[in-house]
Amino acid sequence: MAQHDQPPRRVARTSKPNTFFGGAAILAVGILVVKLIGMFYKIPLLNIIGEQGSADFNNAYNIYSVLLTISTAGLPVAVSKLCLLYTSPSPRD
Repeated sequence: MAQHDQPPRRVARTSKPNTFFGGAAILAVGILVVKLIGMFYKIPLLNIIGEQGSADFNNAYNIYSVLLTISTAGLPVAVSKLCLLYTSPSPRD
């Protein structure tokens, strides 16, 4: 039978701490995988849509990348600053 009067033993954790370089290495591997997947879809796509379709695709992608950069970097920061400005009881920078 188990005895319930003794406190449970704690198991020591042996995990290593997260480091900046470890995270950067994981990010670099992820970027490499995404680039390889992109290569495998873009080569057949360009063969299918031809030269004119490729030009249209590149023009649309340039517009898309600019809008994506604005939406993921600048717009959320601007909205949060405006919310802080109008909802804060004390003035902030």
